[in-house]
Amino acid sequence: MMKRIMTTGGAAVALAASAFLFAPPAAADHGAHRSGKSYHSHGGRYRSDDHGRNANTRQLRRNAVRTCRRAIRDEGYYKGFHDIDFEDRRVRQVGPAGFIVSYETEFEGRRREFERNVYCEVRRGRIVALEGIPQPGRHRQKRRFGHRGY
Repeated sequence: MMKRIMTTGGAAVALAASAFLFAPPAAADHGAHRSGKSYHSHGGRYRSDDHGRNANTRQLRRNAVRTCRRAIRDEGYYKGFHDIDFEDRRVRQVGPAGFIVSYETEFEGRRREFERNVYCEVRRGRIVALEGIPQPGRHRQKRRFGHRGY
C-alpha cells in the first residue's frame, strides 16, 4: 500500500506558488510604462507610444510654439523691426520634452522687408537655440579704401 504524500489542498497551493514564481517577469511593470509613456528613437527623432495623442505632449507642444513666437517677436523688435508676421510653422519633437519649431517669418523694417526661415529649439520650456533673424540695415557693400563708387 502506497502512502499519499500530498493532499488536494497542498497540490493547489504548490500549483499556485509555481505560477506565481513564473508570472512576475512576464507581467513586470517597468518605470517608463508605469506612466503610460515610453519613447523610442526613430532616425534621430523621438516618438512616443501614444503617437502625439497624449494631452501632456499636446500641451508641451503648444507651450513650445508660444514660447518660440514670443522669443522671435521680442528679438525682432529688439533689432528694430516694427512688424513681424508668422506665415507657416513646422514643429518636430526631438525628445520627451524638446521641440524644434520653424517658422516662415516676414520681418518689416523702415525701408526693407525680409522673409526668412527662423528656427527655434525649446527644451523643457526654455529656448536653447534661436537662428535666422536678420540684421536690419547691414546689407550694404562696404567701400574699400580708394574706391570712389563710379
